[in-house]
Amino acid sequence: MALKKKKEMESMVVADDITRDCNDFEVWFIQHGKLIAWGCVAIIIAVAVIFSVIQVRKNMAAKSLATLSAATTQAQLEDALKKYPAGAAACEARARLARIYLNAKNSKGALEQFALIASDEAAPVFTKGRAILDSGYIYENEKKYKEALAQYEKAVAEIALGEDVRCEAYYAAGRMQVIDKNYAKARAAFRQANIQNPTSMASMFWKNQAQAALERLPAEPAKAPVKK
Repeated sequence: MALKKKKEMESMVVADDITRDCNDFEVWFIQHGKLIAWGCVAIIIAVAVIFSVIQVRKNMAAKSLATLSAATTQAQLEDALKKYPAGAAACEARARLARIYLNAKNSKGALEQFALIASDEAAPVFTKGRAILDSGYIYENEKKYKEALAQYEKAVAEIALGEDVRCEAYYAAGRMQVIDKNYAKARAAFRQANIQNPTSMASMFWKNQAQAALERLPAEPAKAPVKK
């Protein structure tokens, strides 16, 4: 009997504690109700703004892609790139514009477009690699070998550009060193291009070119005997 009464007392104490907590919460809610309401409104507005921004960006991306993809002439590409100067689609459009400039013998304009592609973080890997290498080829054709070598070395340093681009860049850099008669550096570059297990036809091509270039180089100087 005493035990039953004790349990009833404990249950009443728990019930009183719960009731007190509920009353305290009710008082707190009444005191801070407006703040809670404004907080909820602020959250709803923030979510709506974020959703709107995402939708606007999607719409802008779709519009820029459509505009840049439709541009084919020099005037159309220049106008589209003024409106949408950055991003993957812009880089592809810049590459097309650079080709138009090259056909018109405007190497300065082409180099400017290639530089913008190379500096765009959203540039597709292949487009970026070609932009850097083609910049080097333009300088090379203009007999600006130091500038050409800088572009080839830039491509070599970009690991993300992939095996085939870097093999081509190593081979091109080796050719610049041959022109400079720096055969030791040329040999080192050709050896980098002469990879053991190429994973693409392009890599295989540049490997073969590098191997042939190594065979054409003057004989490597004999190492001086080590004095004992």
